[in-house]
Amino acid sequence: MDELIASGYKDKPRQVIPARVWDGLTEQIADGTYVKSPDSASVWLINGGRRTAAQQSSNVQVIPTRVLDAIPLS
Repeated sequence: MDELIASGYKDKPRQVIPARVWDGLTEQIADGTYVKSPDSASVWLINGGRRTAAQQSSNVQVIPTRVLDAIPLS
């Protein structure tokens, strides 16, 4: 629940996602995705499963800090 709150999803309704949908997802964040952790202003660009610092203020996905920390630097 702490990660939901920190990511800004505290009051948003949650949906049940069938296992068949989860099973079809890739394990890497798509290339060209901008991400940041909820407690930092730093934005990262994902390419090839790695992250590079980027200057981006819109269309940035907030992900849990533990997930961001697990993505290696370029």
